[in-house]
Amino acid sequence: MNLNAATSRIHVAVQIREPLLQAGACAALQQAGDLVQVDTGGTPQQVQVLVVDGAAIPTLPQHLAAGAHTYAGARVLVVVACARNHAIECAFSHGIHGVILSTASVEDFIAGVKSVARGDFFLCRDLARQAHLPGRNTLTTREDDVMQLLAQGLCNKSIGRQLDIATETVKFHVKSIMVKLNASSRTEAASIAISQGLTEHFALSLPKWKTPAGHSGSHA
Repeated sequence: MNLNAATSRIHVAVQIREPLLQAGACAALQQAGDLVQVDTGGTPQQVQVLVVDGAAIPTLPQHLAAGAHTYAGARVLVVVACARNHAIECAFSHGIHGVILSTASVEDFIAGVKSVARGDFFLCRDLARQAHLPGRNTLTTREDDVMQLLAQGLCNKSIGRQLDIATETVKFHVKSIMVKLNASSRTEAASIAISQGLTEHFALSLPKWKTPAGHSGSHA
């Protein structure tokens, strides 16, 4: 096997309670040559992506803590049965990096795993379409513009340059967005926006922020 190909493969563990869904997820992984299913029975391999169902959400923080076990540092894709805003928001608030419907296609599932593995937040399109999304109506047009760029990881200065407004004005809009979305930080505001489908993109890379299970960066 080519060494570069081997090292670039993504190691994935699947822990879903329902046997049929578990089997389906594992079968889907086998269709992608660059995804490797990892045995969940105590393998020493480092898991990069952990696929779980909604029942696992409450206990994820301690299981993913540094030094906890094999899954320490893994990014998480959760499979849900239906589009409920509360469930989606709960998932993101517990450090989930992606949400996908159990009825999604194999192609969407594979795309979700790869998206999460490369550091993006992922929300499948069908889930965003089905969810009831009143949040956008609470944002002004300018706040919506700021939110789109905020969710892409841009700092205040960069947002200001993109929209041709002062940095202080950007800060004002960011604070207003946080209040309207009931978020305590920029990161949480972005997570809520993604979970509610308020952004134009469904897979977003946030390299400069402290993600729910990542490391912190700086803001302008």
